[in-house]
Amino acid sequence: MKDPFPGVGTAEMKRRIMDARLGIVDTQIALMRLIDGAKYSDIGAACDCDRRTASRHMKDIIELLGN
Repeated sequence: MKDPFPGVGTAEMKRRIMDARLGIVDTQIALMRLIDGAKYSDIGAACDCDRRTASRHMKDIIELLGN
């Protein structure tokens, strides 16, 4: 996975995720993908959705976290 936030450490990324006030599922997706580096198929299984849905959510999450 290409890092969408180069130079941002783990602690800072966790803070951004929590400060973004995402929903429960989006927070879980963000943490699993950006902190743990999980695959979309694993994220989908954990969040009770398919990998494509997790990927679509992640695109929106990255946009929110970048602002």
